Amino acid sequence: MKTSDFDYYLPNELIAQNPLEKRDSCRMLHLDRKKQTYKDEHFYDILNYLKKDDVLVLNNTKVFPARVVAKRASGASVEVFFLNPYDNSSRWEVLMKNAKRVKENEILNVSDDFKIKYIKKIEAKNENEIPHFVVEIDFKEDDFYSTLNKYGSIPLPPYINRKAKKEDTAEKKEVEKKEVKKTTAKKTTTAAKKTTTKKATTEKVETKKTTTKKTTTAKKTTKKAE
Repeated sequence: MKTSDFDYYLPNELIAQNPLEKRDSCRMLHLDRKKQTYKDEHFYDILNYLKKDDVLVLNNTKVFPARVVAKRASGASVEVFFLNPYDNSSRWEVLMKNAKRVKENEILNVSDDFKIKYIKKIEAKNENEIPHFVVEIDFKEDDFYSTLNKYGSIPLPPYINRKAKKEDTAEKKEVEKKEVKKTTAKKTTTAAKKTTTKKATTEKVETKKTTTKKTTTAKKTTKKAE
């Protein structure tokens, strides 16, 4: 089996370039395996199909603004894409664009309070892999995620033909410092979203839970009255 077996044609005009204001209003394809039929619905309709003892897993990971543009002493721009911490809190494994002329221990400036020091190149294991790099970060914020939130941008997949903006985050606003402390790192990922985010609103899920509890309570009350 090859990944190319799953290729299909998708016209550019059908690729959403901006997320919906209400994320759970995105389209959902409902496939009835017994009847062998399908129909278009909205993601919030999934609540109509949940049954007792079903498990609904909500993805609460966040795509942090991992793309940063730095400057060499010559004024040339170098794009740095942060992947994950390397061997300690101040070193990160990254991808770098326009990095051929960057030398070891060279300082790349993002701002007066955020600098990136180039450490070394991690050679690709084969010709199909992209080489990674190791950098050391120097910042003045309380934590590094706050720094990225200030100077970085959200990585978008190649089929999104526009620049990243704040509205691309699930909350439609900058993440506050208290939300990006190191304790939240385990819920954070740099990987670009390959598909449009599809999340049910917390309110509707909670409503479903409350309704279920009330129904159960009502049944118990009725039995006692009998």
